[in-house]
Amino acid sequence: MDIGIHIGYKSKNKKRGKLPKVLSRYEDSDFALQQRVCLIYYFSISVIIGLTLIIFSTGYIQTISSDYGKLYLPIILSEFSMAIIFIIALFLLMRGLYGFAAHLLLISSLSSVWFVMWVDKSEVIARLDTVVIIVAILSMMPLFIIKYQKTILVYILVNIIVLFIFVKIFKQQFSISNASAVDFLVDTSFAMIFTGIAGYSTFKINKKSIDRAISDTNERKYVENELEKSENKFREMTDLLPQTVFEADLSGRLTYVNKSGFEIFGYSKEDFRKGINIFSAIIQEEQELASENMKRLMDGETNKGYIYTAVKKNKKTFPIQTYTSRILENQKLVGFRGIIIDITERKNAEKALRESEFKFKSLFEASSDAMFIMNKFKFLDCNSTTSQIFGCGSDKIIGHSPVEFSPEFQPDGRLSKEKTLEKINAALNGNSQFFEWLHKKYNGTEFYAEVSLNRIMIKGEYLLHAIVRDISERKKAEKALKESEERYRTIIDDFPDIIMISDQNGNIVFANEQLEKITGINPNDFSNSNIAAYIHHEDIYMVKETVQHLMSSDNIYTGIIDYRMIDISGDNHWFSGIISKITLNDQILLQSILRDITEKKNIEKELLKHQDHLELLVDERTEELKVTNEVLIEANEELNAQRLELEAALSNLQSAQKQLVHAEKMASLGVLAAGVAHEINNPLNFINGGIQAINNYFVDNLSDHLENVNPLINAVNIGVIRAADIVKSLNRFSRQTESTSENCDIHSIIDNCLVMLSIQTKNRIDIIKQFTNDSFTVVANEGRLHQAVLNILSNAIQAIDDKGSITITTTLLENELMLTISDSGLGIPKENLSRIFDPFFTTKESGKGTGLGLSISYEIIKEFNGSVEIQSEVKKGTNVIIKLPT
Repeated sequence: MDIGIHIGYKSKNKKRGKLPKVLSRYEDSDFALQQRVCLIYYFSISVIIGLTLIIFSTGYIQTISSDYGKLYLPIILSEFSMAIIFIIALFLLMRGLYGFAAHLLLISSLSSVWFVMWVDKSEVIARLDTVVIIVAILSMMPLFIIKYQKTILVYILVNIIVLFIFVKIFKQQFSISNASAVDFLVDTSFAMIFTGIAGYSTFKINKKSIDRAISDTNERKYVENELEKSENKFREMTDLLPQTVFEADLSGRLTYVNKSGFEIFGYSKEDFRKGINIFSAIIQEEQELASENMKRLMDGETNKGYIYTAVKKNKKTFPIQTYTSRILENQKLVGFRGIIIDITERKNAEKALRESEFKFKSLFEASSDAMFIMNKFKFLDCNSTTSQIFGCGSDKIIGHSPVEFSPEFQPDGRLSKEKTLEKINAALNGNSQFFEWLHKKYNGTEFYAEVSLNRIMIKGEYLLHAIVRDISERKKAEKALKESEERYRTIIDDFPDIIMISDQNGNIVFANEQLEKITGINPNDFSNSNIAAYIHHEDIYMVKETVQHLMSSDNIYTGIIDYRMIDISGDNHWFSGIISKITLNDQILLQSILRDITEKKNIEKELLKHQDHLELLVDERTEELKVTNEVLIEANEELNAQRLELEAALSNLQSAQKQLVHAEKMASLGVLAAGVAHEINNPLNFINGGIQAINNYFVDNLSDHLENVNPLINAVNIGVIRAADIVKSLNRFSRQTESTSENCDIHSIIDNCLVMLSIQTKNRIDIIKQFTNDSFTVVANEGRLHQAVLNILSNAIQAIDDKGSITITTTLLENELMLTISDSGLGIPKENLSRIFDPFFTTKESGKGTGLGLSISYEIIKEFNGSVEIQSEVKKGTNVIIKLPT
């Protein structure tokens, strides 16, 4: 819609004269042809009406004339035929056949006149003067003929020939002398020839004039159309602009305003027609300044954009920036034109930017971690926490190199200077870095820290945003945990009695080495339902009843019970001990502490046998009885000693139980991890929502500054994503449920484990994932599968001393999934392969492992009807092959 208004503009379009509806076929023809068509149209109608009157008048004359005395049909029929011919010509004209209609009219008119002259019986004068009509018709030919101008000459020649024939035939009848006949022929022929020459010349002159007029008219129409298109294009373009476009005369009165101008300032077309002065759109306090600027513009000064406070029709004000130029006509200044830009959003954006910079600075300073802005060689800025962590003022940090705050060597033996440059170059190349680092305070005290390096761009220069978190306390806690686990493992291995943990179905989860030494049951048999060793059938009911009573009561452990067990060789063993309830990973298990009392039971059996036969042999074997009695006394003393040993063992077992409770507390760290993940997730949501809102605000309002702020926003987003991944992994790790029929995504479990272990693999170990694309489902407990995979991956990482790779492959077999974890580590000696699943068995240095990881993983895989196979070669690496039913 053309809302823009321009004073003094008048449309130059002129409507072409309307044609009668019956001549609509000629609407697109040129003007000259249209005029000829109209002439013939109206001429034909006039002739038809005239002929009708002539027919009636001729009939009347013939009836009263002495020459006729009655109707002479040849004349009347010729006139009637002439009328019919004109009607046909009119029909052809309306059908768009102008040429046929024009020539039909000429030929029929001339033929009719000659026919009348030929058959008329009037006097000589009355018949011969009809030639005047012939001359008149011939003089009209230029009006009918539009092309083939020589046709005019043909018409003249034919009519002269007809004239000579007519005179020759009727000369005797008219009693005309030869001299009079010749004179008549010469005069009439000359008139026809003159008429023909005049008509031919007139046609030629008119055609040239008309062609020239048509050409000039078409050219003028083309120029007018192009001018109109240009004007419309200018109006449409200016109306599409969001800025106000205006023109004003020298007094400041607006002569043109585009659509946006009306919308922004709130004026109507009627207000514009009444007159609006450009200065009235500026607040009164700035009108004088605007007038002075306009005068400078009139003097030829260049306008670089003036800023004013504009006022709308409803008196509301807003900031604007104007760009104005002069309008010159014939080198004379006649007015001004320009644009007005509403800079409200820009002003608001500048204000918001100042506030945003203040907020970012506040967040920077309020962070509990040390934050730096640095280039490749030195620190450029830091927050107040940096001074607290490094124990010095910011003036001792800014302008200095990171190497100055690191010891000469890192724990891996590499030079700090060399490793620092490697990390900085990687981050500046766009590869974000996250690693542990041994830092040094200003006073020389060393401390461990987690360091994050992310590339940002500030003022067109790539810089690094560094975050340093002191993890000294965490390192101490990890060290204490490893030492505690090592002590517990040593106690269990050195304990003389069997310590065994099983589920409520009797499946062994863990046992120390004494179980294998006494019964022959090794860790590979723990989940074997067809194991050769079993509880004696006479004691199984008593054991089950004791366990059921323990599980249904509030008691933590049973009293001392004795029962028999058949080992894998078929030998009978007596055991004495207690069974207690423990909770591991939210699962109630049974802990058994058993002492082998087979020898004691054999002695008691022998004692009972001798007592049964004592009365029968008392007389015969008195001396033997004395000896036996002495033996029995010694045996009794030994039994008492064994009883004392058993009581001491019970005391030791109680101490061991305390150690197991401590291990249970360590297991509760998983629960703590879940809580920590939940608590971290909430502020992460606030941070993520806030940074998205800030980003949207910059996109909508501060797009000019978006490029500078994007690196900071991206850095925060990367941190949020990293933290969210860690939280997700913690949730996976700490997720404990009783269900063993969950649909588990093994690929998602692997990815979460890798996230938790990323700090150990980054920049050191390449992780290669070769996952199957086939669809499958593993039914198990997701939390326990997570624990099993995490333990195996952790062992693979620890097996790689320096740099290496771990390849994780999943393959879908017929009814099972095969997960293969291959590392390029040190490998396992053949003599240790049979013991790697034994609880507490480890070849690692003290403090680097408890020996329970693979044992627990093995039991978890077996629990879900899976299998674990180890293939290893020293100095070449290890393959762990896990198969799970699908």
